[in-house]
Amino acid sequence: MAREHFKSKFVPDWRLYYGQRNRLITIKRWRANSLVSLGWLLGFYARLAIQLCGPFYRGYRKMVIRVYLEALRDASRECEGLNPNFMPGQKF
Repeated sequence: MAREHFKSKFVPDWRLYYGQRNRLITIKRWRANSLVSLGWLLGFYARLAIQLCGPFYRGYRKMVIRVYLEALRDASRECEGLNPNFMPGQKF
């Protein structure tokens, strides 16, 4: 029961973007096999698509999609540093 209560408290902020972007950059730089990395990436985004249909992201679905797509774009370009759209301390 306590776990369900925790899940209902999703509050998005700037850390969501930086966490995902940095995870993707790390995978890109340290991959041993491109096919394995691509498989992980496809699986991750497929699971995210399923989670977006559930109640966890209710009210924030468009924002979460935007965050993950921008993180993917910036990671593919290896853009590090601050993103003006996701400044530390910013809440959505």
